[in-house]
This record gives sequence, structure tokens and C-alpha cells, in this order.
Amino acid sequence: MKSFLNIVAQDILEKYGNNLSEIVVVFPNKRASLFLNEELIRQSNGKPVWSPQYMTISELFRAHSQLVVADQIKLVCELYRHYAEKTGTTESLDDFYGWGELMLSDFDDLDKNMGDAEHIFENTDELHAYDNANYLSDEQKAALKRFFANFNDETSQIKQNFASLWNCLGDIYTSFRDSLRAQGIAYEGMLYRDVAEELKHPSANTQHPTPTTHYLFIGFNLIQPVEQELMAYLQREGKATFYWDYDNYYMKESNEAGRYIKQYLSAFPNEITLPEAFDNFTKKPDITFISATTEDVQARYVSQWLTEERLKAGKRTAVVLCDEKLLPTVIHALPDNVKDINITSGYPLQQTLIATLVKQIFTLKQRGSSRIKGALRLHQVNTILHHPYMKYLSENAATLKQELNDEKKKVFYPTIEELSIDEHLANIFTPIPHHDEAPTPLEAQRLRCLDIIECIMKAIHRIATNSNDTDPLMQESLYRMHQIMNRVNTLILSGELTVSDSSLQGILNQIIRSTTVPFHGEPIIGIQIMGVLETRNLDFDHMLILSANEGNIPKAVNDSSFIPHVIRRAYGLTTIENKVAIYAYYFHRMMQRANDVSITYNNSTNDTKTNEMSRFMMQLIAESDLNIKVAELTSSLLVSKKERCDVPKNAEVIEKMEQENSISPTAINSYLRCQLQYFYKYVCRIKDNAETDEEEMDNRTFGLVFHKAAELLYAPFKGKSVTESIIEGMLKDPSVIERAIDEAFMEELFAMKTPEAKKRKMPTLDGTQLIHREIIRKMLRQTLQYDKKHCPIEIIDVERNIYDTIKFDTDRGTRTLRIKGIIDRLDVVKGEDGHLQMRVVDYKTGSREPGNISSVTEIFTPEGASKSNVHSDYYLQTLLYCRILSQPMSGTPQNGTYPVVPALLYPHRSSADNYNPVLSINKEKIHNILDYADEYNENFIRVLKEIYDYSRPFTPTTDTKNCDRCFYKEICGKMK
Repeated sequence: MKSFLNIVAQDILEKYGNNLSEIVVVFPNKRASLFLNEELIRQSNGKPVWSPQYMTISELFRAHSQLVVADQIKLVCELYRHYAEKTGTTESLDDFYGWGELMLSDFDDLDKNMGDAEHIFENTDELHAYDNANYLSDEQKAALKRFFANFNDETSQIKQNFASLWNCLGDIYTSFRDSLRAQGIAYEGMLYRDVAEELKHPSANTQHPTPTTHYLFIGFNLIQPVEQELMAYLQREGKATFYWDYDNYYMKESNEAGRYIKQYLSAFPNEITLPEAFDNFTKKPDITFISATTEDVQARYVSQWLTEERLKAGKRTAVVLCDEKLLPTVIHALPDNVKDINITSGYPLQQTLIATLVKQIFTLKQRGSSRIKGALRLHQVNTILHHPYMKYLSENAATLKQELNDEKKKVFYPTIEELSIDEHLANIFTPIPHHDEAPTPLEAQRLRCLDIIECIMKAIHRIATNSNDTDPLMQESLYRMHQIMNRVNTLILSGELTVSDSSLQGILNQIIRSTTVPFHGEPIIGIQIMGVLETRNLDFDHMLILSANEGNIPKAVNDSSFIPHVIRRAYGLTTIENKVAIYAYYFHRMMQRANDVSITYNNSTNDTKTNEMSRFMMQLIAESDLNIKVAELTSSLLVSKKERCDVPKNAEVIEKMEQENSISPTAINSYLRCQLQYFYKYVCRIKDNAETDEEEMDNRTFGLVFHKAAELLYAPFKGKSVTESIIEGMLKDPSVIERAIDEAFMEELFAMKTPEAKKRKMPTLDGTQLIHREIIRKMLRQTLQYDKKHCPIEIIDVERNIYDTIKFDTDRGTRTLRIKGIIDRLDVVKGEDGHLQMRVVDYKTGSREPGNISSVTEIFTPEGASKSNVHSDYYLQTLLYCRILSQPMSGTPQNGTYPVVPALLYPHRSSADNYNPVLSINKEKIHNILDYADEYNENFIRVLKEIYDYSRPFTPTTDTKNCDRCFYKEICGKMK
């Protein structure tokens, strides 16, 4: 079947011949011009054709105006100035920017619909004004009165705020437009309206079209009043011809799009008569509705859908994205045999690597400087050094990354002087000066913003010039980002943009989110990948429409606007109904001449959302006589269940295990909890802790700080007896505890452990760290108060390293492993029975004490290890340390003198009456580890033999609750 542009080209050649130099073809967008040109050449039968001039409707308006459309950043900044002036707000530009774009959109829509701003922004106090509004119907007057009557309710702060802003919008609109006009600039709607009003009321400055020029308006759909005014003027002058593209299906009364088409056909008659084949889908395309459970699966279906026939069709094959966020996945899903492709959808700049780097640089400049003067935070430095583009920025980046992460030389707070950097790395890592010399704080902010932008622009330029990567997406994204930075830099220099560095980042994030990277290619060659809007005027034989869900087509229209729907409807501004009608036209038009159309949609349901096919698809099912096939998209990529599988101890695994010569209680407990977890962590050595910010205080760091502070408090008394008076002295002198906490923070949180590092002043703690510090202070006092009740206490050691060796038989002979551990505190104190006992004390800063263990054997079972309320790992560890200390030659002078007992000391519970930290088994306190040593040793060796039995595979846990928080759950097992 002939395409729309094929029919139009034939008509143009018949009416105007081959010399089209005086013809101006006006399209809704630029894309169709290349396809029409190709049709004109093809139908000229080899004769030369003088090409017409092509313009978009926007370019046509701009050609008739002396004003220039300014960029969005400039317009929002200018609008903010008038908004702040008229409302007296103290709201920052960063907070206003999103609202500013919305307000600008409202003004643009008002002007394109030639709305009466004076009446639209009527003061809420002047309801009587609607009585004399002859331009409104009685129904519209009543609706407006009902709406504004709501704002007489002074009890609602929200309504008061709206009324206050609404009463200022008219003044903001007027002063904003006047200011733009004085600068010779405009937003698009303002320029359009100026042209339309000039044509209605010509003046000496009115720019009229060239006398010999004739305009062909091709393929328009919803035409706004300003556009109708221009078209009507050219029509009256005999200089306009109109080509409308429609079929009778959506000319029905039930179709909203048809109402507008009929209206335009009445005002601007169609130049061509469309063939009968367009009547009510006479062609009967093959249509298939395909449901899928994810967006990703739909995108990957492209490779299956692109059959040999569709590939050969080239430009007559189209993949249409109703949700353009699918573009990256679609691009990666294209099969290798796709040689020619044309992408008209823009790639989101926010998803590019340069956007990530810009964000990281901003974070480094704002948060990368430690509170230690002149020092940087290693976490922030590392984040940037791991970015893929750093290899283009400096050849020294990889070396610096290696140096900073050398465990023997690691410095958590390196200074610029300590970094081995060149000028390009110095540009990134040198802290931005505060500019205290600036005459005002505002000027200091401006200079800081300029410094950050200059740093980013230098980095982008260096990456672009030093990269040998031919990836067009990379080069284009670098250019776009540099363009944005350059524009913002210009606005700051001119004083039009005044923000702090934090506000600047917020504004840039919003700009980057709304920016796309265009793909350059040959539009009339290859498979076409496009958004819905790009299909206008084009026809295809084969179409795959992806993600055709309600909310994607039509687009989710929440009618976000400062102008309420009732006012929009009353004054003829764009409403939800208009937007839906536009998409109804796009949907039906783009497939009316296709041979086959496949439409996919997401039918999944989750807790917050139920996905459903577009209303337009439902309308086709209900109203058309098309034979629509229904299919379900299934893929091997869809996984309903993850089956954990055994890991055999093959030669490679055995080799790794044979290299091990030590084991820890934590490793044993990991094996008991889940053997696969042990395999990944201790055999494969996959670290289960991702790099974190060194100044973030998580539970682990909190515990380390407390342990270090407790160690510092008791270390002076090693080998001595702590009496009640000594503890009383520490409690009465707050500086003792304060000094211990400060040193603990320096060593454990800020990693200032070397003598050189300790000479630096400790960084100022932030709010969260101050709260943690106070909690630790209280817990230390609680610990001292508990110990005071049980004095005298002989402190044998603190943070003591203990070692032992254990031998056991395997099928490969006798195996010897070294056991290592650290005891928080080893002391001698009087027990409940009045006799002295040696306690292995383990401090616990958590909130939940361990539950009851029925026997030692239970500690060494997977069921016992999996009980979250029991904490069997605490038992396993402290009992092991006790067993080691109870042996001869343990290195403890008091060994054999006193019975050894395990104790878990919870400071926040220690104030309870009759609190006793000594562990219990089967609800009875342990009085001597020797009573349980044989049973413990037997089970300990049993588990070791099981681990090193190479005929037994590592098996997964049967308790899936263990998987919930397991670091390895995403890589564990195999897909079924």
C-alpha cells in the first residue's frame, strides 16, 4: 500500500512540477522531510527536482518574529526573579526550579491557546467579575464560582497559600513577558502569540511572507489557536495548502481525535482525497497483542521479532517505544546481524557515564574534604578513581588507586601533598577554596560555583581530547554535558544565576534529567527505532510497539499545573482530554497502513500497581472488526525460582582448601548456618562487605568504638586489681571517659592510628556521630557501675590475642589448623557461689541477649546456628576461648587456679537486679568450662572433619530465612 508521503509527493509533483524552489513544506517535526524528499526523487522518473524548502511549524513562527527563543535555564532563572519579587518569597532557586518549569509550561500553554491572562488570573476575591463575563457560558461561570468559593475558607493553610500565589500569577506573567521582550527574547508560546496577534492586527513591523512563496502544511493533528491563526492568515492570502492524514476509523464520534480532525477539515480543506483502502482498516493488518511480565523482557523480545523478512524491509520496519526508558535495553538486545539502524529517540544524559562522573565530582567538592583540615576522605577519592573515564583523564589514575588501597600504606585521610598526582588529577582533587576574601558571602558562593564548573569543564575537555574511543554516545554525551556547563557558567558570570554550590548541583541534576543525547545516523536507511511522536507522517510495513501500557500511551497525564482543570476547561486551555485525543490520533495513525503490528504490554501486578494494556488497545478489541491475536511472552530470562545446588569439592576447591592453615569461630558458625556461605566467603574469598564511607558509623563501627574505649579504660590496670574506689574515681572524673571515647573515635572511625595521624586534631563530629558518642558514654558508665558492684576485679588482660592448634584425621591424613581469636577482657572476679572465677568477657553492644541453648551439641547444628534469637555463634566463640584458656600451657599465669567461665556483658542491661553475664546452658549458669570441654571438643572436631571431607559437597541451607540478608544470595545456586 502507498504511504501517506508517497501520495503527497505524487500530488505535489502533479500540481507544482519539478521546480519546487518557491514551495515551503511545513511539517510538525523535521524527520518527515527526508522521507518526502526521497519520494519526490523516486517519483520524478529520473528528472532533476528542485527541492522545496522544509520547515517545522516552530521554525515558521520564528521566521516571522524578531524575538529569539531563550533556553530553558535562562527562562527559569528570569522567571524566578519575577516570582520572588511579586511574592516576597525566600524560597531558593534550587527549590523553585521544578516549580518554575511548571509555571513556564503554564504560561506557554496559555499563550499558544491565546488565553486571556487578565481574566484567567482573576483575583479570588472578585467572584462578581464572572457575572459580566460574556465570553463564558452560564455553566462555565457557575463552575468557576464554585471553584473559587472554596478559597474563602481561611482555616485551610493550603488554600490560603494557593490563593496568595494565584493572586500574584497575573502580575508575574505580565512583568516576566515585559522583561523578556525588553531583552529581545521569549519563550516559545510568547513568540507564537506575538506572531499570531501581529497577523491579526498588522503594523509597520509585521513580517509578511515572501509574495511568491507557497506553504504546504502536511500531516498536522492537534492544532493550537496560534497555529490556526497563522494558517488562516496564509490561507486568506492564497498561500497555504493542507494535507491531512486520517482514516474513517478514528473519525467516529466515539474517538476524541476525530472531533479535532473534523474541525480542521472544515476550516482547512484537505488537498487530497485519501484512497478507500484507508477506510476503517480495510487493509486489515495482522495485529498481535503480547503480554509480558517485565519491561526488560519486552525490550529483549526485539531480537526474536526481527525476522529475516523484517530485516530486509529496512526503513519499512519500526520499533516504537511507548516508554523511551527502554531504549538502552533495546539497543543492547539488537541481534548481531542488524547492520543498519536509525535511532530517533534520545538517550537519557542522566544514564551516561559522564553524568555519573559529574555527580561524583560535585560530591567530592562538597563532601570529599574531611573535617581534618587539608585532608580528603578516602571513600570519596576512591569513588572517582574507580570511574571508567579516569583512564582518559590521567595516566596516573590507576597508579594512584593502587597506592591508596595498599593495605600496608592505606591512609584514610590523605592530603593533597600526600597524593601522587599530576595537574589533571589535582584539578579534580584539590578542595574548592571558601573565598573568605570575597566582599560578601554571596560573592563567595558565586566564586565557589564558578570554581566547581571550571573543574568539571576542564575534566570533560581532557577526557574528550585524550580519548581514542570512537563510541558516538560517549562523544555526544561529553559534548552535551560541556554545553550545559558552559551555559550555566555564562549565566553565573552574568549575574543572572545566583546560587550556592549545593543549589547549583540540584539545578544541574534537574537539567541533566531532562536532557537527552541525540543519535546521528542516516534516517532513511535501516531499522527505525523511535518514540511515539517520531512516527508522525511516517508509515511502516512491520511495527513492534513496546510497553503499550495505560500510562505510557496515552502518557500518564496528572494535569500538573498552577492553573486548575476547571479554569483550563472554561478558557479553552489544554486539558487532559486534549492530551488523550492527541495520543489517540498517534496510536491509530501510526499503524493504519502496516502489514503486521505486534504490540507488547506489561501485565504484572505488585503490591502498589496493577499494569494493564492501553485503553486504545481495549478500544480496538471492543470496536474494530480486526482479527487480533493474543500471545504471551515467555523467555528463558524469566526465572520463577532460584534452586540452590550443591558445590562439589573438586580439584580446584581442594587446592584452595589445602592452602588454609587456620580457622576462626566465625568461619565455623558460617559453615553451620549455610555451607555455601562458607564456600563463597572462606574458600572463594569473596568479601561480603562493600566499601563504605569511612565517616559513616554503622553498627559494626559503633561496636569497634565502644570496644576500643573500654580497652583504653581498663588497659592501665592490666595485671592489677581494680577496686571500688578506682572505679568511683573514673565515674566522678568525666574527662577519663571522654578521653577514652575521643581516642576510640580517632582510631576506629577516622582510622587515625599512626603517631603522625594522632598529632592531627580529631575532626568535628557531625550530628549522628555526636548521638552515637553520647550513647557510648552512657554504656561505658553503665559498665563501670556494674563492675563497681563486683569489685575487686583482677584485670588479667584486655583485647588479648589467643592461639591454639587442633589436629584431626582426614582421608588425606592428619590435618593441623591454627585457631585464633581476641578476648575483649580477661578478669578474675567472685562468682555467684562466692568462689573466684576467671571470666572470658565479650562486650555486646546489641539490644538482644542470646536465648537458651539446651546443650553444647545444639551449638554445632545447622538448626542451632540458624536460630536468630539464640545467637549460638556467641556461645561457640566464647566457649572456644574458655576451652583454650583452660588448657595447660595457655600462657595465662592464673591458668588452673580458677575455673574459667564465658560471659557476655551487655552494658545497657547490666543495671538490672541480679544481672549476671555468665552464659547458661539448659538454663543453668556455667561454673566451669571443663564440665563441657569434652562435648565441645568432640563436636568441634566433628565439624572440622566434615568441612575437610572432600567427598562431601558444600550443601545449601534448608532454612531460607538465612538467605534473606545473605550477601551471596544473588550469586548462590543455579537458575532453573
